[in-house]
Amino acid sequence: MDPHETPANVPATTPDEDDIRSTDIVFDCPVCGHTLVIDYKGAGLHVPCPDCGNTVQAPIPDGMRISDLDLEPGELLRQLFATRRMLLKAEAKIADQEARIRQLTDLTRDREADDTQTAELLDSLQNLQASQTDLLATLADTLRAKTRAQPGL
Repeated sequence: MDPHETPANVPATTPDEDDIRSTDIVFDCPVCGHTLVIDYKGAGLHVPCPDCGNTVQAPIPDGMRISDLDLEPGELLRQLFATRRMLLKAEAKIADQEARIRQLTDLTRDREADDTQTAELLDSLQNLQASQTDLLATLADTLRAKTRAQPGL
């Protein structure tokens, strides 16, 4: 059974006022707010929201115990395996996201280093430009002075 699917006897659906029984659990999707209804045997299960597709956990009503669910051991085992598969997928996704965060952190650090180096190079270029401007002014002053001293040049 796919961990994103509910067992056939406990589908999560959009509630229709006429179809809701007193034993049904009515709850809202925490992602999109869509109202869902599930048979009481689905309490605690992870079910896909038919509106947004996100997997949400059906709430367990206050005072309800596992023994209240009257599930067969085989069904409990199937649910346990489905939960384990979902956990493994979630752990893999977390590992992927952590790797991506490390990658982005490294890229950010490299970019900051590049930005620092660029700023230092720009500073050096501006200093060289200022020195060049001073040198050209000095050369122009020297040339003018020599021209005045030797009018025939």
